[in-house]
Amino acid sequence: MADSIISGIKEYINGCEALSGFKVNKRFIDWTDDSPDNFGIMPDGEKPIKKFITGGGKMQYNFTLYIKRLSTDDAVRLKNAELLEKVQRWCEKNNLENVFPQLPNGCTPTKITAENAMLIEQGRNNNTYQIQFTLLYTKGGN
Repeated sequence: MADSIISGIKEYINGCEALSGFKVNKRFIDWTDDSPDNFGIMPDGEKPIKKFITGGGKMQYNFTLYIKRLSTDDAVRLKNAELLEKVQRWCEKNNLENVFPQLPNGCTPTKITAENAMLIEQGRNNNTYQIQFTLLYTKGGN
């Protein structure tokens, strides 16, 4: 059981084999640094989709994974694009197999998606990529 949704998401993303080459001290929450080969998970927060009369309801939690990678030539950029595809496929497979982030007590995950993987900033030597995630879950009431 996770203490918070974001801590469960952090552990979930850290379990992605495609991202295993990133050093643990290069995996951040709410930011990325300017060096290559790091990533940050930026939470966008929770929003209710359907409220239950007894409290709680169906909820949505959005977050974005930002990845900084070297971009020195076209072959490297191709590898970066392949990395984005691998992360999306990993998430899709996990969703089909009901492998979800651990959530706090009273929260039950039902679906997770990874979409809109793209280059968002081209730097001189580093590019920044993003993948947008949506986690759906049920939150218990009173």
